[in-house]
Amino acid sequence: MKVYLVVEETVFFHPQFVENLIINCKDEIVGASLVTAVKKKNNIERYMIEHFYYLHLSEILIMGILQIRYMILSKLDKKKRYTVRSVLNHYQIPFEEVKYNINTDDHIAYIESKKPDVILSSQSLYFEKRILEIPKKCCINRHSGLLPRNGGLWPGFQAVRKGETETGVSVHTMEKTIDAGVILSQVRVPIKEGETVWNIYKECFEKSADAVIEALKKISENDYSSIDNGYEREYYSFPSKEQWQEFRKRGGKYV
Repeated sequence: MKVYLVVEETVFFHPQFVENLIINCKDEIVGASLVTAVKKKNNIERYMIEHFYYLHLSEILIMGILQIRYMILSKLDKKKRYTVRSVLNHYQIPFEEVKYNINTDDHIAYIESKKPDVILSSQSLYFEKRILEIPKKCCINRHSGLLPRNGGLWPGFQAVRKGETETGVSVHTMEKTIDAGVILSQVRVPIKEGETVWNIYKECFEKSADAVIEALKKISENDYSSIDNGYEREYYSFPSKEQWQEFRKRGGKYV
């Protein structure tokens, strides 16, 4: 099958996930949309800057150190790829950069030119009907949570806030409703006592390539049977003040 990627650019988690997928996927990855800017309502960095007071001083310092470390390593260590862009370039995957809106005529034409069987999304831009109808088989989304529980934004945070003992990765077919569709594969990730949200996402992304490959295998066999884990559907936006308070009462740590 021909697979087209729509992936958000970040030095955290995504580069290794994309590289693991490219290395281990037996399907042909024919192109990509590299999302380099998202609107304020879905922009995690903007949310964190505007709500820095929810973080402990130690967490702010650690995040700053991590950011600087990755920036320095990306310049000094040429053997490892620290951005999604560098991964795509290294494996010669053609891509176009996307900012704010993927549903433009020009970008839709670019995706159509690749004639994908499947479009894989791991980013926060919304797909309109025209994109959902491009692939021969389906669009699928990678989500760092055990859907239908903890849909939407920050599923790892919500899992800790509610005292859940596990989270994971879900890959599902995409519909107009966000984080809906058939759940094709899931990989579970235990939440250890005192685990940080950062480490939860790190573990989820480490298992994401396996979850995607399992979903692609089912699609190639025209198997669209859905995983039923018995959870009720939930959807969350960015955490509210009250949710941060609940998170801290649980002993939650961001990083």
